[in-house]
Amino acid sequence: MLKAARSHPRLAAAVVAGALALSGQSSAFATPKVTPSASVLPSPTASASTTDCGLSGPVVGLDAVQTANARTILSVTQSTMAVLGPEQTAQAELIALMTGYQESKLRRLANTSVPESLKLVNEGLGADHDSVGVFQQRASWGSVAQRLDTSYATTRFLASLVSVPGWQSMPPGQAAQSVQISAFPDAYAQWLTAAQAWLLQLTGKAAPTGLNNACGLGSVAGLGALTTVPDYDIDPLLLQSLQTAVTRAQAQAVAAQVKYTAGQVKVTAARALAATMHTAAAQARVVAEQKRQQLQSILARAYVTGSSQLSPALTYLLSRTAASATAELNDLTSLTYLADRQDQQLMDALTAIAKADRLAVQADQATTAANTEAAQLKTAYDTATNRVRSLTAQLQAEVTAIQAALAAKKAAGKASAAASLAKWQAYKSLLASAHVLAPTAAKLADPSALPKGLKPVLDTSGHPVAGAAKAHTTHGDLLVLPREVIASVDSALAKLGAPYVFGAIGPTSFDCSGLVMSSYAAGGLSIPRTSQAQFSYTVSSRIAPGQELPGDLVFFAGSDGTNAAPGHVGMVLDPSSELMIQAPQSGDVVKISSYGDTPVVGFGRVSITS
Repeated sequence: MLKAARSHPRLAAAVVAGALALSGQSSAFATPKVTPSASVLPSPTASASTTDCGLSGPVVGLDAVQTANARTILSVTQSTMAVLGPEQTAQAELIALMTGYQESKLRRLANTSVPESLKLVNEGLGADHDSVGVFQQRASWGSVAQRLDTSYATTRFLASLVSVPGWQSMPPGQAAQSVQISAFPDAYAQWLTAAQAWLLQLTGKAAPTGLNNACGLGSVAGLGALTTVPDYDIDPLLLQSLQTAVTRAQAQAVAAQVKYTAGQVKVTAARALAATMHTAAAQARVVAEQKRQQLQSILARAYVTGSSQLSPALTYLLSRTAASATAELNDLTSLTYLADRQDQQLMDALTAIAKADRLAVQADQATTAANTEAAQLKTAYDTATNRVRSLTAQLQAEVTAIQAALAAKKAAGKASAAASLAKWQAYKSLLASAHVLAPTAAKLADPSALPKGLKPVLDTSGHPVAGAAKAHTTHGDLLVLPREVIASVDSALAKLGAPYVFGAIGPTSFDCSGLVMSSYAAGGLSIPRTSQAQFSYTVSSRIAPGQELPGDLVFFAGSDGTNAAPGHVGMVLDPSSELMIQAPQSGDVVKISSYGDTPVVGFGRVSITS
């Protein structure tokens, strides 16, 4: 586990530099069953940019531009973080997608404040300081052209991410904030569930678990493991609806938290203003008292000199306080002038007191209103977070139930696969013990001209089947397949457990069409590279559902293909159990799995293709 960047100096340096059919009645095959089947960095080894096995189509929630940038981010992350293993790579992918979506909605944004950026290829405009690109990186992160390059920007983002101690165990939103240092630290978490869904669609692999967000609402254990596995028929609609509800509730909780925080700021500001107003009122009273005392002193002197030209206000003030003269002034005209001016200053000071008192009352009222609003916002925030907790609990219950059902189906699937594998081995043993030597494909292509001792296999209508025969043995009629087909199935079985890698044709990794092509090549038959080309190649040798045999190709539309141009292919192993050998998707391995759970476009028999 990576504890800090210094634990993996090579990784950090690399990131900064830009890299990183069978019968169910016996163990032997009989005649076919009759029941129909219902950048600057190198591309990652498990690229999600597939055109053959169903991972290159549209992504729900993203347009074509956003999807292209998301694929680039994942490609760079997979190639640079692979040294840390799949779990930490997936965590980094998730964090990068969340960050890119929050910062730019996954678009290469130019900046109206950075003229150079407007001359370069971009996908929209931003205006935040000098930030540009998908991750809105500032000038210190690189040149304008570099920051507008999604591959470079991703590399720099990852370099900062791996330098954050404990980033792998942080809530993804917190890890993103540790790199971006945003003024809105809680904004990244709102895209967690969406990013998990995008990661699954783009790579076909389980996203990291956890629904951690700004509200600290914990996580749903095992959510990331519930991927859309083609081997099993788990209906995802209920789970998807709950996930959508949780996502919506999380967004509402985050919005409520933002409003509540703003309300608290408003209360603090109102309290500060009220304190300022009360201080101003107190100061106004001090000034007024000083003016009153000055005026009383002048009036006392005026009284001693016999002045009778006093204003009503001065007379009133004089009557309130008995003041004794401290000195006698000889110039009565000057004294009267000073008294009149001081009288006006006192009136101004009294007016200032009234205004200050009014502002202080208004500030107190604003503080009360802000406190009331903050309390209401706190109630709304609590309601939103409680709803998230409630929905999360429901989702957790559904996850637990589905995981149990999925575990049971996987166990049954493994048992079925093991039984079919044993049946295949038993079939070959029976051929050997009966001294039946499998002919070449050419000798079984014409049912009317089979080698001596072999009889044609008949379909449900009684018509002979090309590409196979049967031999009468002490064990009964035994299906005889071409030796090339037997060798091809053996070759495919030898690849069980090899990782899926898009575009790979071996020897240690494969995609779906690469697996069947290389397996048939090992058997001595050459077929085209892609599933679409393989479907066209076998157009003259289509097999009706229920008539498929071991070694036949089984085609599926896939998420990026059609019935006319299938995007996925497997090799039939056990028709009676509707099992095939396939390389399913990124993050998975070559395995034996069901083809009866997914609509089949058609079957093709390579051994009789002209």
